Amino acid sequence: MIALPDHILLDKELSLHAIAPEHAPALFAHIHRHRAALSPYLDWVRHTESEAETAAFIARARAQAERGEAKVWTILWQGEAAGTLSFNEIDWRGRGTAAGYWLSPALHRRGIVSRALDALLHAVADDLPHCELRCAVHNAASNALAQHCGFQRIELHGTETINGGTYAQNIYRRTTVSARTRALYNTHTIND
Repeated sequence: MIALPDHILLDKELSLHAIAPEHAPALFAHIHRHRAALSPYLDWVRHTESEAETAAFIARARAQAERGEAKVWTILWQGEAAGTLSFNEIDWRGRGTAAGYWLSPALHRRGIVSRALDALLHAVADDLPHCELRCAVHNAASNALAQHCGFQRIELHGTETINGGTYAQNIYRRTTVSARTRALYNTHTIND
């Protein structure tokens, strides 16, 4: 197990920070304000009824990160917590992870998640080059984001339950070649 980055600064407006207790108020405010827009795609939204429940989630996420099982970053837009990007499962031996995310609908269609996900995958590419995204088939925006970020659809597999309904999932994978690996590859030549 290696230490995953706690902070990634993309530019003056966008950064990722390891999720922390101080993010709970803003995250819950977005969840509560946009419950109707988030609920069709995220089952946990209906179970998140208070800032205290958001804080409890953050405590669990931090404990999982300490054990190397998962990691959650808060997406900060203009300094405010606006969503999360996570590695929900980490397979250190297989050098892969399954990612998930949500972002306040008020900030959709600005490229925030695609930029953050791409930066994160490049930051961890030496240790976790393989990433999977699972998107409910009816979630057109997430399926489009996966394709835009260079993920390849590998199968229609399994289902997920959202608000009591069962939905098929598309599974996407991406392998990110690190800058270090690219540099090594580009400096070696094959001699006949």
